[in-house]
Amino acid sequence: MIAISIEDLAEGTTETETPIAVWLDDETNEIIFQYGYASVSMPVEDFRDFQSMLESARDKLEFE
Repeated sequence: MIAISIEDLAEGTTETETPIAVWLDDETNEIIFQYGYASVSMPVEDFRDFQSMLESARDKLEFE
């Protein structure tokens, strides 16, 4: 039997009603992002750098 331990960190829906979620996989020590039907995983150690890059990109965009 395989035991998978995944912890929900955040879950919600965008303005366009696309489901989004962030999970932590304790077994692999990875963060998993889901946007719609696509998902991406990365080591926990890379999460802070990824978040900083997203914030930098957001700062360069003009939102109404």
